[in-house]
Amino acid sequence: MNFKIAVIKCLIDYKNFNGRSKRAEFWWFALFGLMVSIITLLIDTAARRILSDSFVGIFQFIGFLALLSPSLAVASRRLHDINKTGWWQLILFPVYMIQVSEFLVPGSTQDPNSMIGLFGLVGFVGVIILIVFWCKPSIKSENKYGDYTEI
Repeated sequence: MNFKIAVIKCLIDYKNFNGRSKRAEFWWFALFGLMVSIITLLIDTAARRILSDSFVGIFQFIGFLALLSPSLAVASRRLHDINKTGWWQLILFPVYMIQVSEFLVPGSTQDPNSMIGLFGLVGFVGVIILIVFWCKPSIKSENKYGDYTEI
């Protein structure tokens, strides 16, 4: 599977949380998400310099929302591929909450309170656990989430 096919497949299957996804599909889409994030950050930075320092990073937030469902779906299918439930992703909920709070109350993470520190710690540990899961090789047999197929 190449970059283009993986991105198109993930965008089309944005609401499909069933089945299995291979590592290549997941990591190509993760790269796409990183590229979108960097591009929207650059656009927001340019807009902040042109318009004013009080400009809120709306483009990055729109990019985040646009890729949220496809990202959760492909990550869920990737976890299914190693015979784990997609609910493991809930460990990232604190990370999403910090991102949303930064959009709703700009600068809120500049003066962190203990709750954001706790969310950050839980999110950091959660990211490490999920990266380990996402890097594991596929289970090369049928599991409760579907058949193994060579792609």
